[in-house]
Amino acid sequence: MGFIAKIALLGLASLAIAAGCSKSLEQKLVGSWTGTFEASAADSEGMDEVQAGLAEAKINALKFDLILNEDGSFQLDFLEMKTEGTWSAEGTELNLETTLANGEAVDPASEETLSIVGSVSSLVMSDPEGTQQSRITFKRSPD
Repeated sequence: MGFIAKIALLGLASLAIAAGCSKSLEQKLVGSWTGTFEASAADSEGMDEVQAGLAEAKINALKFDLILNEDGSFQLDFLEMKTEGTWSAEGTELNLETTLANGEAVDPASEETLSIVGSVSSLVMSDPEGTQQSRITFKRSPD
């Protein structure tokens, strides 16, 4: 085997190893995420300017903690509310199916879809019907 053929074979082997080592979408999502609520001025229609400003400040201070486990389960904590269920991901969507809320069964299960942004840099939960412009944006929690 010639020198160039050996180099080409070595290059192909390196590419195969690199491809085999890349993380799947699910592996990239596993871990802790912190979400912040982003209110929209359009959601405060009917309020005077002071009321709208106070409501927006309070809402924007809300934090959400989302844990996506390797086994496909999740936990979402918000204020005194704790929800649990299963998650799956495909393409640019993360699907959460809530089966427990504060330890009580949710029947039927509640489903939410989040958009996966960029190369899994953030997750966005927004109103699927588009009636509200507010959203929750999750970023990877610091370790």
